[in-house]
Amino acid sequence: MNQILARQFASEWIQAWNQHDLAKICTFYAEDCELSSPFIPEVIKRPITEIKGLSNIRRYWEKAFAAMPNISFELVSVMAGVDSIVITFYGVYKALSGNVFYFDKDNKYCTVVVHILI
Repeated sequence: MNQILARQFASEWIQAWNQHDLAKICTFYAEDCELSSPFIPEVIKRPITEIKGLSNIRRYWEKAFAAMPNISFELVSVMAGVDSIVITFYGVYKALSGNVFYFDKDNKYCTVVVHILI
């Protein structure tokens, strides 16, 4: 993943989140993607931290938007790896967050791991 493509992905991803455009957000992800996040238990009220499959993740995001209608992200940095990027941003509760996005062969996110500053 080169720096230009990584920045483009990050910018478009942040913009989609800030517009609460769930359809656009979903275009970044593979159908069989996986999401790991410390926010999952808070949103779905169950003690799990990983969700598999885009349809399940979409339902999670619908609940997250309902629970946090003013959510917005502020981009801090983008780091490119071989088949991954790390996006750091101020997000939920204005906490510094870092998401690691692993890409599949079609440049769709297949695994996303969410981190927050504690």
